[in-house]
Amino acid sequence: MIIPLTFENKLYSRVIVSAENLNVAFGEQVLLQKASFEILNSQKVAITGLNGTGKTTLLKLILNRESPIKVATKAKFGYFSQKLDILDPKATILENVLKTAIHTETIVRIVLARLLFRNNDVHKLVDVLSGGEQVKVALAKVLLSDINILVLDEPTNYLDIESMEALEDLLKNFEGTVIVVSHDQYFLEKIATRKLEITGKSIHASKINNPIINHKTTSSKPDEKLLLQTKLSEVISKLSFAQSEEERLTWDREYTKLLAQLKELKK
Repeated sequence: MIIPLTFENKLYSRVIVSAENLNVAFGEQVLLQKASFEILNSQKVAITGLNGTGKTTLLKLILNRESPIKVATKAKFGYFSQKLDILDPKATILENVLKTAIHTETIVRIVLARLLFRNNDVHKLVDVLSGGEQVKVALAKVLLSDINILVLDEPTNYLDIESMEALEDLLKNFEGTVIVVSHDQYFLEKIATRKLEITGKSIHASKINNPIINHKTTSSKPDEKLLLQTKLSEVISKLSFAQSEEERLTWDREYTKLLAQLKELKK
């Protein structure tokens, strides 16, 4: 089902976010030096680069409208991060999303259903949900809020394949601008049309060719796909309740491996 995520406060500026001669440093470590970039209205932009190059830092500078970054006057950011501090753990899934939603309860329930919260599931308290389920609630809350620029920092972490595909569809039908940081190259190729790559302390812009958008593939090994999806769900559950950093890292590696195998089957 296509769910067009519209909003009242549309932006009419051609350039939504831009900067010239942007310098960013932490102590003696220089991340960006005389960097420049621009993000146009309704673009879906991936910010990429090696670990430690400043991707999340750039997101925060944009969100805080730090000089010399310029942001359209009527811009309203919706920000998703893995901290999940936008959720009220003592409220239900539906209550959390409706609290800031500008859409009808029907639309909210449809979006939640696409993210696998169906029927009475929406009345579960957030604090009894797994980590992956809380991620989905936070994503729904941000998507349905009064925003016109969506900023996502690693939104696919700990999502199962079906939830990830639902998120891809929702983002494709979001009418505003999307800025996303993700280590998941397959996900970026599905939803982004432009890339800002941080390299050599500069920001390099390029188009993303999307050969896999709208290209449906079928696995010749459905039993193997089902088995991998089942294993992935188990690993996500174990990740959510990991007690130590060592245990979390172990299950995180297993999650990454299974996800890569599933994506290879889809290709």
